Amino acid sequence: MLKPQDVVLALKLLAKDEEPWSQGGLAQEMSISASEVNSGIKRLALTHLIEHEAHNKRWQVVRPAIREFLVSGIQYVFPAEKGAPCIGMATANAAHPLRGCVPESNITPVWPDKKATQSGFSFKPLYPSVPAACNNDGELYQWLALVDALRDWDNPHRDIAQVLLTEKLSGRRQSESAQEKLRGSNKANHQMDLLG
Repeated sequence: MLKPQDVVLALKLLAKDEEPWSQGGLAQEMSISASEVNSGIKRLALTHLIEHEAHNKRWQVVRPAIREFLVSGIQYVFPAEKGAPCIGMATANAAHPLRGCVPESNITPVWPDKKATQSGFSFKPLYPSVPAACNNDGELYQWLALVDALRDWDNPHRDIAQVLLTEKLSGRRQSESAQEKLRGSNKANHQMDLLG
């Protein structure tokens, strides 16, 4: 059975991309124990979300599988838990890469973090060490912000998060047509807000 920190671990491996890594190094960067990294790798392998590369026996994320899980399953397994106003680190629609693609909201989802300065409402991270892990890894931060947007059943911009996640997984930058669709979606949503 997957644990929330296993999703964070898979996203950390995606953030690492081709960089070499060790379990001890991942543990330090993620602020979790090396044994938890080892157990997480075993659980991810069991669920076929990671596999060994044939030529060097290094673990890699199975991108089609992780996409299917994140787009179709994450909201069922690890739904968003939102709470009271607090200070923290912006996530979901309030963080890059979604922040520039969706209309601004006066309700900012934040991971509670006393070291941060953003005010908003509490959005429980997948694992308590997520804010600390993201302070030193902007790429991991982007992955987790997109995943948080997908975890939130009430998010009207889940479709945009799916597009951005898919493009990020394919390693492509946004195409001109995708950017235009996103801009069109933003305008339509803004017009609907004005009508509503």
